[in-house]
Amino acid sequence: MAKIVFNKGAVYELITSPEIMADITRRAEAIADAANADGHHVVHVEIGKRRPRAAVVTADFKAARAEANRQNLTRALGAGRG
Repeated sequence: MAKIVFNKGAVYELITSPEIMADITRRAEAIADAANADGHHVVHVEIGKRRPRAAVVTADFKAARAEANRQNLTRALGAGRG
């Protein structure tokens, strides 16, 4: 059986490339847009220690209340799948 050895530097370079970062940003913004019916959500995109990540968070009390009562942001997660 063959042993696969990944080049960690090349993998990190790939996942932090502008194309991947643009895709992550696009997906996070799609989730935020889908959840913005009753409040405001903001997108934070950054490169962490090991990989890029995005977060969609409530920006104000109105959006936090909508998430607590109606789970707008939770239900909008499917918008980031495509």
